[in-house]
Amino acid sequence: MIASLRFSGDMPAWLVIVAAIVSAFAVLLYYLRETRSLDSSASFLIPSLRAAAVALVIFILAGPIWHSQVTVGRLGRVVFAVDQSASMSAPDTSPTGSGETSQTDSAVSRVDRANRLLEGNRDNEGWVERLANTHQVEVSPFSAGSRTDIGSALAAVSNSLTAADSGEDASHTAVVVFSDGRNNAGPSPLDESAALRMAGVTVHTIGIGNLDEPPGVGISAVEHPDSVAPDGTLKGKVQLLHSMEGNRQATVLIETDDQQTLWEKEITLASGNRQSVAFEIDVETALQKIAGDAVSGIDRGTKVMNLRAVVRSDGEDWIRENNRFDFRVSAATRKRRLLILDGGSRWEMRYLKNLFQRDPGWMVNTVLFGIGTDNPRMLHGDGDGDDDGKFPDDQESMGKYDAVVLGEIPAEFFDERDSQLLSDFVNRGGGLIVIDGQYGQVGELIKTRLPELIPVRHDEVVSAPPESIQLTTLGSQQPAIDLFGDAGQLESFWRKLPSPTMTNSVSPAATAEVWAETVDVGGGRSPWLVTHLFGGGRVFYFASDQTWRWRYKVGDRFHARFWNQIMEAAMQPPYSASDEYLAVGTDRLEYESGGSPIIRARLQNIDGGPVGDSTVDALLVSDNEVVATVPLVIDDPQRGTYRGQASGLPDGSYEVRIRASGFDQAALRATTPIWVGGNDAAEWNRISVNDQGLSAVAKAGGGEYRHESSADEIFTRLEMLSTGRVVESDVSLWESFYWFWAVMGLLTAEWVLRKRSGLV
Repeated sequence: MIASLRFSGDMPAWLVIVAAIVSAFAVLLYYLRETRSLDSSASFLIPSLRAAAVALVIFILAGPIWHSQVTVGRLGRVVFAVDQSASMSAPDTSPTGSGETSQTDSAVSRVDRANRLLEGNRDNEGWVERLANTHQVEVSPFSAGSRTDIGSALAAVSNSLTAADSGEDASHTAVVVFSDGRNNAGPSPLDESAALRMAGVTVHTIGIGNLDEPPGVGISAVEHPDSVAPDGTLKGKVQLLHSMEGNRQATVLIETDDQQTLWEKEITLASGNRQSVAFEIDVETALQKIAGDAVSGIDRGTKVMNLRAVVRSDGEDWIRENNRFDFRVSAATRKRRLLILDGGSRWEMRYLKNLFQRDPGWMVNTVLFGIGTDNPRMLHGDGDGDDDGKFPDDQESMGKYDAVVLGEIPAEFFDERDSQLLSDFVNRGGGLIVIDGQYGQVGELIKTRLPELIPVRHDEVVSAPPESIQLTTLGSQQPAIDLFGDAGQLESFWRKLPSPTMTNSVSPAATAEVWAETVDVGGGRSPWLVTHLFGGGRVFYFASDQTWRWRYKVGDRFHARFWNQIMEAAMQPPYSASDEYLAVGTDRLEYESGGSPIIRARLQNIDGGPVGDSTVDALLVSDNEVVATVPLVIDDPQRGTYRGQASGLPDGSYEVRIRASGFDQAALRATTPIWVGGNDAAEWNRISVNDQGLSAVAKAGGGEYRHESSADEIFTRLEMLSTGRVVESDVSLWESFYWFWAVMGLLTAEWVLRKRSGLV
């Protein structure tokens, strides 16, 4: 039994108690003036009796009622799960049925109709009130303002039932889901519904909304690359969904965030409800229209293009929330730059030059010098020209390159200053690829100019002609030389590649790793691909120059993939922004809701050397507040690189900042933006009731599905859950004659004390 004290007129108990205490205290103070001259006990007791009588009278006038509840039999339990996702806020094109819901019209949102069914109105009693005396009733909203996630709503109910109903028969429990059924997020509602059925809980579903799709056109998705070259073309597709009849005309646009049109096309909506519209945008022109303020001291490796696709039609468009789709593309502020040095026009260098020159994301400068070329000596310059044939003459010019390919150049024309510039370039994070040949020039460079930089030493013996190339155990684990995709067949694939006709016999340096070896007919092995880290950069050495032979009958299939992967492994990964001490970047620009951004950072000291022993955190800032702090772990101490992964970020835009021990926060100024979620186009793809989906959920949960127009059939099932009821009773305490005697007793006692004290 549950009992409580109430007062007539729904007056709150605290108000009655406060009124009684205040009135009693006022009476006590008033009569204390009269009894002040009496002995101490009587002077306080006489006014206290009068004050108590006044308080009791106020208590009686408030109408005290003793309310009790007694449960007879077993109550059923009903949980009403009400979908409050974005699509449930939409009105419908026409009244949705008969019965209670027929009183609604197209201006009333779906969630309001569901709530009215539960809460009732002036003319009709709601389900909650109708079940209150026979069931335990709970109303549980879900997916407020976002995508439809029926599965998570059912999972939450399952968890609450497990905690609340331990040891009870769950067959008296039911869940009723009010939704349009367009589930587009979270776990499978079928699995969660089946799990509830296994626990003995019945799941019913009620569809809220029209069965027919309202007329309109919208954007369901935009296909686009994550990044583009600054002088390239942004190509993509706008995916349209429409439910319009006839040959309706529509306009599809790509705009900047300040509504400048970059691309526009008039189309006729095709038969069927899906259509794809391809677009092409000149990146250089787009970047000129996109505003952006340069910050002194910060080098932006990429520029974010905030874009949006828009569709407009000449027909009735009932839902306009899906007429716009925001998306973002990062445009590199510059091409990646490659410097090729060689003493002649070898086939290997020709193919490499052509491969990267054809790539719009690269700029290639080829420097050929020596006997048999147009330049007996190496020319020097500022390195600003595209393929100007000059070697950089200072550190700043050298730093404009991302990687250097070094071939057989004459050591006598590559002096100590040139060697120092190349060594400093690699030490600061540049990539170096050394391709040896048959003329012995690289061996001479190692002896006289670059003994520490190149990770091998030439042997005196001559290698026998190789029969194949084989990966070492360490090499087979490297993504950079995975050309086949099947780890189980990778080693046999490499053995089948055309082998070089000659190779240099070398020994690896103590700090080097051997990733591949040549094997001759007699089983003799010699290092073919050797690498090591040098400061913040990586150096690769190849003992021969004939990978171009891999192109035989297959073209660029393996040759291009191999060199692109090697180049990526040699260079520092691209960063979005950098300053004097810090470079920072993420694996992507945009993430789905619940995505986990990977954050990368590189620290260097004032001399450009790597800092690999700092404690580093990434701060994710939104609206000038730190939303999350992500610890970064050391990725490569020799390069000063760090890596971490964020999780559980709410949807929104963020700025990634870096905090590191040993650095003043004001010195680490480079930041990069990311976006999580933000496009809920899936919520508006279709908004008619998914009666098949809701029927499947109900069937999995052992219940029934009904449209809102016939929802009372579900209510009948709910009534059958309960075998008991709650009996409530009220006793009006203020009507009892005993209260009068209590007041009279207090006043009589006061009169007697006054008589004895001579006050009467």
